[in-house]
Amino acid sequence: MHSWSQLRSLRWHLYIVWLRHVAFHNLEPGYFCRLVTFLWMVRVCVGDFGTAAFAVMRVTQTASPGATGSPSSAGGGGGGGGGGPSMILCASFNQDASCLSVGFPSSQDPHGTGTSGFAVFNCDPFGRFYSSSSSPSSEGASFSVVEMLFTTSLVALVGAGHTPQQSPRRLQIVNTKRDSTICELTFVSSILAVKLNRRRLVVVLEEHIYIYDISNMKLLHTIDTSPNPHGMYSQRSRGG
Repeated sequence: MHSWSQLRSLRWHLYIVWLRHVAFHNLEPGYFCRLVTFLWMVRVCVGDFGTAAFAVMRVTQTASPGATGSPSSAGGGGGGGGGGPSMILCASFNQDASCLSVGFPSSQDPHGTGTSGFAVFNCDPFGRFYSSSSSPSSEGASFSVVEMLFTTSLVALVGAGHTPQQSPRRLQIVNTKRDSTICELTFVSSILAVKLNRRRLVVVLEEHIYIYDISNMKLLHTIDTSPNPHGMYSQRSRGG
């Protein structure tokens, strides 16, 4: 019989695979919802995460034209006011699945429909409580990785590569409350994944993993890996 920790590890590995599949293929929200439905069934088997899955479906609804139930009362409407459906470049829960971070294409991207940058949604009760569209420094930006640290204002961002300022090799650690950049790191190749907990920040490249002390951003370890083109990585939410 599988242990609780093994089931939790399986849950997160499946979760990462599906979200990477969506991000790399720019799937439309309807297909994303179907993937999330299956994700929800897996989550229910190993923990009560149905609320988090429901939040993802609400996000995709607000990105679709003619969507109902827009969370405008919680900080702004969705991005699909007209034309085709908005694309979602990335989506990830925070460490306790209480929030969902979503990255959108640039408003200048031909596949976009006006929504750009990233937004953070509260899962229960559902609502958008932060959007980078209100920040002048993020105007026209798009991000392929958006990771937040629990429910703090600390967010790790990786550009989607549409402009030199949005290089996929550049990692920004920002404070959304102060609208300021804490630090920036540049790597030799594209950043495929970023993971955070209260002690460590992990950056995953195709053939390297970098581990930092999150308190001072000191590099602790560099790990060479076999080719990992989808940036597969999992870590504990607590501990190092």
